[in-house]
Amino acid sequence: MENIDSKDPNTDDEAFYRLLGSIIKYFRIKAGFSTPEAFVHLTGRHRSQYYEYESGKNMNMLTFRDLLFELGVQVSGWLNFDYLSDNSGRSRVVNEMKKARVLQVMSQVAIQEKAATNVKISSKVAQRYVDILISCLEAKSRIEILSEFELNTSYNTFKRAANKLKEYGWLEMTQTAKNAPNQTYITTEKGKTVIRLGDSSDKNKESRRE
Repeated sequence: MENIDSKDPNTDDEAFYRLLGSIIKYFRIKAGFSTPEAFVHLTGRHRSQYYEYESGKNMNMLTFRDLLFELGVQVSGWLNFDYLSDNSGRSRVVNEMKKARVLQVMSQVAIQEKAATNVKISSKVAQRYVDILISCLEAKSRIEILSEFELNTSYNTFKRAANKLKEYGWLEMTQTAKNAPNQTYITTEKGKTVIRLGDSSDKNKESRRE
């Protein structure tokens, strides 16, 4: 993470909050949310308010903690190292953050497949599920989804990558006609719960702290 501010966050309040905002942005991107919109679609936060958080505005430490927890970063991770210089520390927390969603998806797949006791998915497949569900928090076409992950854009490739997600009810088509030329796919509310970490459903908690 680059030093984004010439002022010292140890002594300048605005620089301190801008640093907090840059940390949130860093882990939001590392978690797979390429845009702020994708993250707010998952958590239900107000987009304009979240933009201010990443800019270091209208935020307190409890909001900072909650945002990182929703991304999968626990307090024990972000209090233990210097984000500006400790690359190994950042990598460790990023890995733990991704692992949290992967394990959650693997657990939910096991629940979905409870009748088939021999069905297991690898962490690589689970990560693919996470990537697709995050990507489709905003409606995407088949080609857009597969191009994002540099996969072959044939229907069979898409079927292998996303068919189970549709079967579980985590992903759905936005058009009734299967072969509609403008067909797109979007993560369902059920799918959001599969990749949601932390208690982001209690929006009163957010309003009380601002």
